[in-house]
Parts: sequence; structure tokens; C-alpha cells
Amino acid sequence: MRFFGNLKHLRQSFCSMISTKATTTNESNPLIVIIGATGCGKTKLSLELAKHYKNVEIISADSMQIYKGLDIATNKVLPNEMEQIPHHLIDMIDPFQQFTVLDFQKLALKSIDQIISKRKIPIIVGGTNYYIESILWDTLVGSKEQKISDDKEFKIETDEDGNYSEILANEIETINDLLQKQKLTYRNLRSISNEKLYEFLKEIDPESANTLHLHNRRKVIRCLQVYQQTGRQMSQILKEQRSQNGSRHGGPLRFKNSIILWVDCDKQILEKRLDERVDQMIRQGLLNELSEFHRNYNSKRFDDDKKADYTEGIFQAIGLKEFHNYLLMNEEERHSYDGQLKLGYGILMLKQRTRSYVNKQNKWIRRRFLISENIRKVPNVYRLDTTNLDEWNEKVLDHSIWIVDQYLQASISTPSKCEQIFHSLDQLAIRKMPNSNDDNNDENDSFISGQFYCDICQIRISGGKSYQEHLQSKKHRYQIQQSKLTV
Repeated sequence: MRFFGNLKHLRQSFCSMISTKATTTNESNPLIVIIGATGCGKTKLSLELAKHYKNVEIISADSMQIYKGLDIATNKVLPNEMEQIPHHLIDMIDPFQQFTVLDFQKLALKSIDQIISKRKIPIIVGGTNYYIESILWDTLVGSKEQKISDDKEFKIETDEDGNYSEILANEIETINDLLQKQKLTYRNLRSISNEKLYEFLKEIDPESANTLHLHNRRKVIRCLQVYQQTGRQMSQILKEQRSQNGSRHGGPLRFKNSIILWVDCDKQILEKRLDERVDQMIRQGLLNELSEFHRNYNSKRFDDDKKADYTEGIFQAIGLKEFHNYLLMNEEERHSYDGQLKLGYGILMLKQRTRSYVNKQNKWIRRRFLISENIRKVPNVYRLDTTNLDEWNEKVLDHSIWIVDQYLQASISTPSKCEQIFHSLDQLAIRKMPNSNDDNNDENDSFISGQFYCDICQIRISGGKSYQEHLQSKKHRYQIQQSKLTV
């Protein structure tokens, strides 16, 4: 059982520790995490577990539910359910307010500490997987960084809403101009090209630049932000992170006694369920909700001569972009033939985007949670099949309760009994078994994050895995055939 070696060591330490502690602590109380794609039943399971155990509070890990408004579009729990079971990190942020994963991490960790201090069990549930990652694994970027500058050391320029004003490209000639202008955000860097930002990154952190594609704007900006706030290169921070039992994906495991429940569903069944869910959202009043939100928030941006931007904050919520043309119409136009066509198109695109989002969620889970222990220490992941809802109690709820009960039993057992319990739990966990070359994968950065160039297609690709996938793609094979014809 070489695969479970690292976790076994963690559990031995855990079992020895809890045998001497009778009180509930950060280390002995289990942290329940429910992951899964949209429509698989994450919220339903969290509510039912909370009702069963009573001493539970729920933390939402959804990047859209943190914002106020759009309750139907973001599928928030009902008000009466929130009254019965305490929920955290829902309806907290105004739509125009910026909110990052680091903001979530700080609030979520604070909520977890408060819940555990009350001797309750925290349940984290949500479809924003990188939010969940920020909780499960400790990172040096963000949670421990010491800022070398605060806002008052920058020349802060804000608009009437308190947002940082846009940094104009013609105002920035050197990297020092950029770093000293004001606090860097994704919003105020809009006018600066990817090429220019990438050149700045090469100046301050050539190692990170060498592993990133120049069009990976989000990560390039993040590296610049880290350097501005800490005075340290992102590449150096990540190296230090790995030296402390971390990996290329993040730092060491923060909560060693975590339970990951993965609700999963057959793809064809789930897609049908998602289509029905969209139809139900329409019946519940989604269009009225979107119209009101557009009237209160989106139209204000147009009045200020700002272009429609659905890439930030709650404006990324599924529904706003899809119904954009329909929402711009007045009431009479919406009832016209053209209006009904736009409505139908919006519904079709909403269903399509939902399915696409689900595919991304599942891919993230497979690549980040179902990976070898040689790459990253991951708590046991237990798959719960929600395909047949008639079997929900037997295959999902009862199975989840049994798993949680085992962890709770382990927390009051002797070390030897604790080991027996975890051994039986290991047999139930679903994992991707390690490949023969996994032992070296974490060290081989040139393959993992290196830059590759395809001479045939004349494109630059980040990461060896993506490059290998490209070589097997239809586009590449097509270009090979075209090159043979021109010879």
C-alpha cells in the first residue's frame, strides 16, 4: 500500500495526538468537505447531514453566492433553510465590490475557527473548487505574506465608487512606474496589454515568466501583485512552499482530519437534470430576477459609458451574459417575435454554458483531488453516486453518515483502534493510482510548466501535458496533412 504511505504517517501522528486530548480541537474535529459538479446534490447532502448531526454549521465555497442578489441564478439555499442551519459566506458582498480567493480564505478560516471553538463540525460545500483548495492546503502566497507596502504608500486614485482607477498604458514605461503607481488589480490593468505585462514579469521574476504563457493574463498579474505586496518572487515563494511538504499545486495539508465527499453523477443523466434545472429556474422567476439586477446594477455601467463586462464578480454568474441582448429590450420589445427569439437563444445558451461549466468542475476535481500522493497529499475522497435519486438515502446519505461516524469514532479511540478505522476507510476511498513516473513528476518543472513550441502549427504551449495533448489533437493532425500537401 505504498500509495497511502504519506497519509498513513499523518494519521499515526493524529491518532497519537487525540489519545491525549479529550476536548474538541482543530486537529481532532473532522472538517467535512462536499465537492462535485453543479446539479449533483451538494447542497441537499450538506443540509441533510446538518439535520442529522445537529452540531453542524455550513460554509459556502461558492464564488457567486458570496455576493448579494441573484438568489435564483446562483442557486442559494432558501431563507428558511438558513434559519434552521447556520450558514456562512452567503449574501455578504455588494455586486460591485471586488472579492478574491484570498479574501475568501481569510473569512472561511475565521469561520472554521469559530465553529470549532463552539465544538461544532464545519461543513464546506460549493462548486468553486479553487476556493476549497485555499482552505484544505496551507499556502505561503496570501495567508502568510508580509506586505512591504500598504495602500497609503501608493498614489491611490479611485473613482466615485471607491474602486481603483484604471492605469493607462501610456503612463507606464518601466516596471517601477507600474509597481509605484497604485495597488495592482485585474480591473485597473485592463488597458495594459498582455505583452507589456509579460515583459514586466520577465524583469522581476524570469523564472515564473518562463513557466507562463504571455496570454495567461490572470497568472501573470498575480505574480506582479505578489511581488508588489511582498517584495518576493512568486517562483521563490513556491519553492519554499514545496520545501515545507507542499507541492507544485500548493502548500502542505492544513486540516489533516478532513473528509472529502464527492457527489458524482452519470454524465447523460446529469445533463438532462441540468436542462430541467434551467427550466425550473425560469419558472421560479429567473428572468424577473435578472431584469431587476440589470436595471439596478448593469444599466448603471452603461450609463457611465462602460462596456458590458461579464468577467468580474457576480457579473460572471451564469445567466447575465446569456440573456444580455434580451435584457437590453424594453417590455414591449421582449414580447415581440424578435424578443422571443432572443429569449429562446438565451435559454439555449444558458443550458450550454451550464454543461460546459460542469465539465470544467469535473476536470478540476480529477486533476487536483484525484491525484497521486507522490504529487500532493490529499485527504481520502469518497465517491457518492447520485445518478439514481431513488437510491439517495442508501447510496448517498446513509453512506456519508457512516463515513463521518467512523471519523468521529476515531477521534475518541485508542491509537490502535484509530489505525484500524482509517485502514477500513482507506479501502473505500477513490483515488487515481500513481503512474510509474509520478515519483519524478513534481520535480520535473521543465515538463510540468515549461514552454513548448509546435513548429507545424506555429503556436506556443504551456506545460508538457498540454503539449502532449496538442500533438494528439485533430488540429495538429490536420496541419500535418496540410503540410504534406504543400510539399
